Amino acid sequence: MELHTFSSLTADFLPQYKDSMKDADEAFVYFNPKTIEHKHLVAITPEQVAEAFGGSNISIFTDSGLLLKKLRSLTFKKHNLLMMSSGNFDGVNLKALALEILV
Repeated sequence: MELHTFSSLTADFLPQYKDSMKDADEAFVYFNPKTIEHKHLVAITPEQVAEAFGGSNISIFTDSGLLLKKLRSLTFKKHNLLMMSSGNFDGVNLKALALEILV
Protein backbone atom coordinates (compact mmCIF):
# COMPACT_ATOMS: atom_id res chain seq x y z
CA MET A 1 0.00 0.00 0.00
CA GLU A 2 1.25 3.45 -0.81
CA LEU A 3 0.32 6.26 1.53
CA HIS A 4 -0.12 9.10 -0.93
CA THR A 5 -3.10 11.35 -0.18
CA PHE A 6 -2.91 14.33 2.15
CA SER A 7 -4.88 12.61 4.91
CA SER A 8 -3.05 9.27 4.72
CA LEU A 9 0.26 11.02 5.30
CA THR A 10 -0.65 12.57 8.66
CA ALA A 11 -0.01 11.21 12.13
CA ASP A 12 -3.62 11.98 13.06
CA PHE A 13 -4.98 9.71 10.30
CA LEU A 14 -2.55 6.80 10.65
CA PRO A 15 -4.50 5.07 13.46
CA GLN A 16 -7.34 4.53 10.95
CA TYR A 17 -5.17 1.80 9.40
CA LYS A 18 -5.00 -0.27 12.61
CA ASP A 19 -5.15 -4.00 11.79
CA SER A 20 -6.13 -3.31 8.16
CA MET A 21 -3.44 -5.71 6.93
CA LYS A 22 -3.39 -8.17 9.80
CA ASP A 23 -4.59 -11.06 7.61
CA ALA A 24 -1.92 -10.59 4.93
CA ASP A 25 0.97 -13.03 4.95
CA GLU A 26 3.28 -10.12 4.25
CA ALA A 27 2.28 -6.46 4.16
CA PHE A 28 4.33 -3.65 2.69
CA VAL A 29 3.58 0.02 3.24
CA TYR A 30 5.34 2.64 1.15
CA PHE A 31 5.49 6.39 1.53
CA ASN A 32 7.88 9.00 0.22
CA PRO A 33 9.04 11.58 2.77
CA LYS A 34 9.61 14.04 -0.10
CA THR A 35 5.89 13.85 -0.92
CA ILE A 36 5.11 14.83 2.66
CA GLU A 37 7.54 17.73 2.40
CA HIS A 38 6.10 18.79 -0.98
CA LYS A 39 2.59 18.82 0.51
CA HIS A 40 3.85 20.91 3.47
CA LEU A 41 2.79 18.28 6.02
CA VAL A 42 4.42 17.37 9.30
CA ALA A 43 6.86 14.51 8.78
CA ILE A 44 5.93 10.97 9.82
CA THR A 45 8.41 8.19 10.47
CA PRO A 46 8.48 4.56 9.36
CA GLU A 47 8.17 3.63 13.04
CA GLN A 48 4.96 5.66 13.39
CA VAL A 49 3.52 3.98 10.31
CA ALA A 50 4.45 0.48 11.52
CA GLU A 51 2.95 1.14 14.94
CA ALA A 52 -0.25 2.54 13.44
CA PHE A 53 -0.81 -0.47 11.19
CA GLY A 54 0.11 -2.92 13.92
CA GLY A 55 1.06 -6.54 13.49
CA SER A 56 4.33 -8.32 12.96
CA ASN A 57 3.82 -8.77 9.20
CA ILE A 58 4.35 -5.09 8.25
CA SER A 59 7.43 -3.81 6.44
CA ILE A 60 7.74 -0.08 5.78
CA PHE A 61 9.53 1.33 2.74
CA THR A 62 10.43 4.94 1.98
CA ASP A 63 12.40 4.11 -1.16
CA SER A 64 10.44 2.66 -4.08
CA GLY A 65 13.62 1.05 -5.43
CA LEU A 66 13.98 -0.99 -2.25
CA LEU A 67 10.31 -1.94 -2.39
CA LEU A 68 10.76 -3.14 -5.98
CA LYS A 69 13.85 -5.11 -4.99
CA LYS A 70 11.83 -6.84 -2.26
CA LEU A 71 8.93 -7.61 -4.62
CA ARG A 72 11.31 -9.02 -7.22
CA SER A 73 12.82 -11.33 -4.59
CA LEU A 74 9.46 -12.99 -3.91
CA THR A 75 7.74 -15.82 -5.74
CA PHE A 76 4.13 -15.17 -6.69
CA LYS A 77 3.23 -18.62 -7.99
CA LYS A 78 -0.06 -19.53 -6.27
CA HIS A 79 0.03 -16.21 -4.39
CA ASN A 80 -1.73 -12.90 -4.82
CA LEU A 81 -0.19 -9.45 -4.90
CA LEU A 82 -2.42 -6.46 -4.29
CA MET A 83 -0.94 -3.01 -4.78
CA MET A 84 -3.08 -0.13 -3.53
CA SER A 85 -2.44 3.56 -4.08
CA SER A 86 -3.84 6.78 -5.42
CA GLY A 87 -0.35 7.41 -6.76
CA ASN A 88 2.16 5.32 -8.67
CA PHE A 89 4.83 4.40 -6.10
CA ASP A 90 6.98 7.27 -7.40
CA GLY A 91 6.87 6.41 -11.07
CA VAL A 92 6.85 2.62 -10.96
CA ASN A 93 5.54 1.19 -14.21
CA LEU A 94 3.03 -1.19 -12.65
CA LYS A 95 2.19 -2.93 -15.91
CA ALA A 96 5.86 -3.70 -16.58
CA LEU A 97 6.33 -4.86 -13.00
CA ALA A 98 3.35 -7.22 -13.31
CA LEU A 99 4.74 -8.71 -16.50
CA GLU A 100 8.14 -9.14 -14.87
CA ILE A 101 7.05 -10.85 -11.64
CA LEU A 102 4.30 -12.98 -13.10
CA VAL A 103 6.51 -15.06 -15.37
